[in-house]
Amino acid sequence: MQPVYTIFGKHDETVRKDFTNFSTKDYVDEVMNAKLAPPEGFAAPLTIMWELTSKCKNRCIYCYNESAPNRHERLSDRILFTLANELMDMKPFHVCLTGGEPTENPRYLDLMTILASSGIRVSTVLSGANLTPLYFNIISKCVSTLQISLDGSRAEIHDAVRGRKGSFDEAVNAIKEFVVRGIDVRVSFASTGLNIDDFENTYRLCKELGVTSLRTQRLAQSGRAKREKGFSHLPTEEQLQKLETFLYQNTKVKKPMIEYAEPYIHLTEGLEVGITTMARITSCGDVGISPYIEAYFGNVNEEPLKVIWDRMKKGWHNPQMKKIACKMAENLDTLESPLHDKIYIK
Repeated sequence: MQPVYTIFGKHDETVRKDFTNFSTKDYVDEVMNAKLAPPEGFAAPLTIMWELTSKCKNRCIYCYNESAPNRHERLSDRILFTLANELMDMKPFHVCLTGGEPTENPRYLDLMTILASSGIRVSTVLSGANLTPLYFNIISKCVSTLQISLDGSRAEIHDAVRGRKGSFDEAVNAIKEFVVRGIDVRVSFASTGLNIDDFENTYRLCKELGVTSLRTQRLAQSGRAKREKGFSHLPTEEQLQKLETFLYQNTKVKKPMIEYAEPYIHLTEGLEVGITTMARITSCGDVGISPYIEAYFGNVNEEPLKVIWDRMKKGWHNPQMKKIACKMAENLDTLESPLHDKIYIK
């Protein structure tokens, strides 16, 4: 298995050590190091990634769940609110409402308000589409931080990655509106051949707009980037090295704004620790252990989330899951995946 904390994976030990500080290790490390994790697993996920819909006006070239304008998968209102009630009972630390474009779900604001009012920390990932004054006001009251997807400093770059003209203007406008309202706005995108050379300009634009952090990661072997034959948007080694140099220089400053995140950090953490900390709920109700592995432990249309969680909270110990994850960890530098079809683990 490859070491966890490489920036793009192909470096000797000296460089790998230097680039360790680009990896964003979340609070899971602190919990594990302090021996706060119960051997039987957590009673509830620490964080939940809830995909409210698969519909999205954009068709991003690397979308991990292949969201698109013509996809309409979402849970019924009855299941949505039943699930919201379950979450309030389970009390996870954090729920991220995402999609697709979560604002395409007509119950988005209702669910956000319910969860936030129960004391759960709520965040959301937005493209900037569909945002009216009502959305800006309610979202700003319910979240303290959110992520806006911005794939470049110019419309021609961003819109090419997002697959739709006008998406850049929507993203920039959303950033401005939320920053004015005092929200911690963060930007994140995967580095592709289309936008990697523009990273420095994107960094400067984010600083001008008042963005708190700019996060990038290498392209994950998932979704559209994996399934579409002849995917031609991988950055070259030369482009990656240039970006690494810029990242290294700009993380030497005090409180750096730039973050590098290994997309599979939860995968390698899971294999090492064996206890699940995150749950992904897809737009059709499948509950999984990772956004990049199409292996699921159940579906909320068929049984309560608590029942599914009790089955998956030590899911990294499951032999089938462990085999899949180890195979993926061995191929982090490619878009090849050992798992092509959805499977359910019981």
